[in-house]
Amino acid sequence: MKPKKNKLLLTILTIMVIFNLHPIHSFAQAGATISLSSTTIEEGDSVTVTVNFNASDIGAVSGNVSYNADVLEFVSGDGGNAGGGSGTIAIFATSSETSRLQATFTFRGKKEGTANFAISSSQVYDMEEELLGSPTASTSITVSNPEPEPEPEPEPEPEPEPEPEPEPEPEPEPEPEPEPEPEPEPEPEPEPEEDTNETEDDEHSDGTDQEEEESAEAEDDEDDRVREALIEIGGEQWQLQEALEESWLPEGFEIMEIEFEGQPVEAAHSEAKNLTLLYLTDENEEHGRFFIYDNQNRELYPYIIISAGGNYTLLSFNDDEEGDMKEDLPEGYQEAELTIEDMTVDAWQLEGGQKPEFYLVYAKYENEEPGFYLYDGEENTLQRYFDRSVEVEVVQEVEVQGVIEEKSFFGRLQEDPTLMGIFILLVLTNIGLAMGLGKTLYERKKLF
Repeated sequence: MKPKKNKLLLTILTIMVIFNLHPIHSFAQAGATISLSSTTIEEGDSVTVTVNFNASDIGAVSGNVSYNADVLEFVSGDGGNAGGGSGTIAIFATSSETSRLQATFTFRGKKEGTANFAISSSQVYDMEEELLGSPTASTSITVSNPEPEPEPEPEPEPEPEPEPEPEPEPEPEPEPEPEPEPEPEPEPEPEPEEDTNETEDDEHSDGTDQEEEESAEAEDDEDDRVREALIEIGGEQWQLQEALEESWLPEGFEIMEIEFEGQPVEAAHSEAKNLTLLYLTDENEEHGRFFIYDNQNRELYPYIIISAGGNYTLLSFNDDEEGDMKEDLPEGYQEAELTIEDMTVDAWQLEGGQKPEFYLVYAKYENEEPGFYLYDGEENTLQRYFDRSVEVEVVQEVEVQGVIEEKSFFGRLQEDPTLMGIFILLVLTNIGLAMGLGKTLYERKKLF
């Protein structure tokens, strides 16, 4: 009976030694949440969806956010490279924070129904590129039809006023007796007239010819002036309008006088947006529109506003007066042809031909500083290009995780002297416990 007890105690001691030798890893579970600015909206209203990833020492996140595209319409995003409209938003991002990464998206109610938001296929990594977890989260929103406004009650028709009684007609006055007609005076004999018709015809003919010549010269001068004033933009001829009307001005602009090609002209100017606009028409002074006037480069660029959760103004991306670029063009993009409102604008696409519906454009939001934005040509939406505070498209960093070799426990012991000392101390402690327990069992055996 006692040998069995001794064998059991040795087995327990062996298990304790093995447990102490096994490395203990600390694992911080990653979490995710989805919050809505409102859980119920009406058709045409907007809602803000905020996606948060939380973990200790968070470094990078990849995942998908799905939604019901039949009920909701994607408007814009901040924190992920999203296409919108297909029902799935892909998030690929890194963060400078250590405990949280946030992405915000804006949707618009499309039709009545219930839409679900869900995080799937997510992977959260720490700063050392180790997987922290694959959190999921979901929530829902209800879109309802707006209640029709009550029709106003019809106003009561005013009662007709009584017609005034007709006044009695006055009695006719007696007609006066006719006066006797005066006797006609004898007409004087006509004097002989001088022959002046020929002289007047000659003078009239000379004056008419001179007026026609002056009118033809004036028309030729006007045609020459119009041809000289024509401005070529995008292969088309435009004519500058030197005077503006208040009704033509966009919101937030006022009329001011500037000098263009050595001539004073009226322009639309906004101090808040730091933009100056000139009004141009075609050769027939029709189909007028505003153009942005770049005073430094003496260039005109189409004034185009894109409404996507706000007003975005497309800008020209050219060199300044010293020849330096306004900003560095992101790597991996090449020039592309983009036409909006029948006007060609500056745009770029990925060199490899991926995502052909997306264009990189240079624009500014409301009164903010200009920068690069991703324009969805199919959905007519814009979102800021993240290449500064948040890095987008870190798929390559995530793919490397599969080839990172994790060193064995004994390999770490050889590199870390502190860990080696702790390991030796644990081994000696377990050996001492085993010897003490064996001695105690031996003494008890002698006593019994």
